[in-house]
Amino acid sequence: QIAPLALRQFLASRLDLRFGCEVKEIFDSDLRLKNGQKISFDALIIAGGAHSNELIKSYDKNILLSAVRGQATHIKPCYKGVPLSHKGYICAPFSSTQVIGSSFDRLDLDCEIRESENDENIAKVAQYLGKNVKVLGANAGLRAYSGDRFALISQMHDYQGFCEDYKALLWQKNKAEILPPPRYKKGIFVNTAHGAHALSTAVLGSEIMLDLLLNRPLCISHTLFSELHSARFLIRKLKKGLEV
Repeated sequence: QIAPLALRQFLASRLDLRFGCEVKEIFDSDLRLKNGQKISFDALIIAGGAHSNELIKSYDKNILLSAVRGQATHIKPCYKGVPLSHKGYICAPFSSTQVIGSSFDRLDLDCEIRESENDENIAKVAQYLGKNVKVLGANAGLRAYSGDRFALISQMHDYQGFCEDYKALLWQKNKAEILPPPRYKKGIFVNTAHGAHALSTAVLGSEIMLDLLLNRPLCISHTLFSELHSARFLIRKLKKGLEV
């Protein structure tokens, strides 16, 4: 069981955190904030969830990334079984609160709390909660989703390099050709679009990030990694001969 807030507070004690900052430009070894400040880095991981959308899509418009509203409901603990996840989910009790959820609304990006969505969350798992459910509060936010429902986890591809090197990458059976090695943006990585199951896939994403940063063998198969790669939408278009 992961307590995200407590984990973030623990990690924050060792980090230089800056709030209210807007990144204007990213270069190979430094970035520039909107206020003109320059920050150098060895590696930059874009992991802003739904807020990564504009930054990533302005770099490669082929990446299908969107934001989806979701509201989780906080109730007085009334379920003592194992955590469940099906149409809705029930987390294990934490302190004096139990979290259930979650609503899903692709067309609404407003993060105000709604009683109707608390009712919806309760209805999804009502058979496990009993009749007397006491709502203590709620939290609404935006998930990041990709067009094919897989997360984006990889070193960021060099968009122009991929377009130049693989512009004739038409899919043909038994096609034999020698392709140049892929080009990437130095020191820039992406780890986002984890959707509704982020507490599972974000942990996997962290392991993959370490594999890439430390140049160690991947913890997943290369076939699966290609399904998480930031260039996959671009490659699919190039294989079909579509305009990119």
